[in-house]
Amino acid sequence: LMKFSTTQELMYEDIKEIKQAVKN
Repeated sequence: LMKFSTTQELMYEDIKEIKQAVKN
């Protein structure tokens, strides 16, 4: 469960970076 949570956090961070890259 903890591993899954960490993976979700990493994916969320990746999505944030991708959205920023698309903006710029």
